[in-house]
Amino acid sequence: MEHAIYHAGETLIARFDLAGFQLGEKNRFEVDYGLAVLNAEGKVLFTQEHAASETNAPYYPQRLLKGELTLNLQAGVRPADYTLQVKVHDHVANADATAEAKFTVEAPPN
Repeated sequence: MEHAIYHAGETLIARFDLAGFQLGEKNRFEVDYGLAVLNAEGKVLFTQEHAASETNAPYYPQRLLKGELTLNLQAGVRPADYTLQVKVHDHVANADATAEAKFTVEAPPN
């Protein structure tokens, strides 16, 4: 979605693909990811550094992982523009990557 619109009290669901992580010995991979919510000025309002992790050593190389985060927008969330930031850490390569998506919280409909 180019620019998602939510209302206070709703749940934001972010689904994404993780690709480009390095494979170690015997196709081993280990990645974890977290999230941050920033206001329009870039100030961090909420962060969860370790939201999820994936570790495996499959027989065949795995090049893509499906990720998902949910964020409950509490009833008191101020209507404004926000940025969801997903931060990924690849433990095999000891590398980080960040992706961002903008969203808006509007006043609840009457």
